[in-house]
Amino acid sequence: SGAPLKMARRQSQMGDVLFAMKQMPEAEQQYLTSLHTTEAMGERFSTVITCKQLADLYVEMGQKDKAESYYAKGLAIAEETGNKPQQQQLTQKLYELFKGHDDKQALQWLEHSTMLKDSIWNEHLEELLSDYQIKHETIEKNNVIEKQKHEIRKRNIALAIALLVLVAMAINILFIKIIHRERKDRIKAEEQVEMLEKSMNERNVKLINDLTDYILLHMDEKAITNEEICKHLCVSNTNLNQQVNRMKGCSIQGYVQQLRMEKAERLLRTSEKTVSEIAMQCGYEDISYFSRVFKQRYGVAPTKYRQDAKG
Repeated sequence: SGAPLKMARRQSQMGDVLFAMKQMPEAEQQYLTSLHTTEAMGERFSTVITCKQLADLYVEMGQKDKAESYYAKGLAIAEETGNKPQQQQLTQKLYELFKGHDDKQALQWLEHSTMLKDSIWNEHLEELLSDYQIKHETIEKNNVIEKQKHEIRKRNIALAIALLVLVAMAINILFIKIIHRERKDRIKAEEQVEMLEKSMNERNVKLINDLTDYILLHMDEKAITNEEICKHLCVSNTNLNQQVNRMKGCSIQGYVQQLRMEKAERLLRTSEKTVSEIAMQCGYEDISYFSRVFKQRYGVAPTKYRQDAKG
């Protein structure tokens, strides 16, 4: 049922566009098709809207009888549904339709429209008064509650003061024992922390060593992802990143690039391999990118670095 209703609304909107473009027959056809659908589906709110659109169209076309018919039809449906805003709009339209050529009928519709407008305003005013009353009652209740809370707070403060006196007396008695116990606990805790830090440092050093071994073993691969590394080392990405940053001052991928560059630099100094071979061996398929990264780290291009290194 949703699709036909959406189509009817689009047809109604298209009718508005055609109406604005003064294409009256085409607009009329769109409105009538939309009206047929909304009536068949029992969508009375949308039916009233389309009746008003058709009537407005017929007014523009000078067909006042048809306009009156559709205004009246929409008004009847609005009265059945009890929709006063729609009723007021349509009675206003009927007043404007009859004004100037049937003043008696126009006056009747004006009176009807005015009564509806007053009724709508009165209902709105009643809602506002009801809301105000509810808010006023709520404020009164909140004031009473706040007073009760204030009294409770006063009693609680008095109880708290009495308890504080008792606690102070107990603390005064136990003070020396607590200081002695805390001193012993602090020494013990410092020893445990020292042992824990030593153990953690050993594990972190081993973790970085294992990471280094893994990177060097897979150096010739183009992509060494964090996911593969963490899976191999059985560690989370967050933990590994924290340790690498703490011990090496960079991210995991930054450390990968650092080792790649160090190997490239060593091969440029000690081997006769071409720059392309060295780049491939260090995991770089793009020679231009390799040269750019190398220059960023060492200040010169790989070829120049080799020449300078070998004199």
